[in-house]
Amino acid sequence: MKYVVTKLWRGHVSVRDYIVQKCKNLREDLVIEHDGKEMTVPYRKLKNPKQIHSKKIQSKFKGTYTLYDFPWEPEDKTQLGFFKKKD
Repeated sequence: MKYVVTKLWRGHVSVRDYIVQKCKNLREDLVIEHDGKEMTVPYRKLKNPKQIHSKKIQSKFKGTYTLYDFPWEPEDKTQLGFFKKKD
């Protein structure tokens, strides 16, 4: 699943809990895009995501959600990226 974010906070991207849950239910990786760059969060890392913000946020429309935070590590699209160790 692809998810576009517009802000970074302390080197992290925040993703709403229902987006993470949807990826977990579909058993697929989460691809996060920011400023034209992408990073992939593997499915196995979605099982126990890090939570910097502990309070629930009121949605504009209905309900509440929490944020899960992932360190922003965009993928290197050059050939040098092929030599990096993947998880």
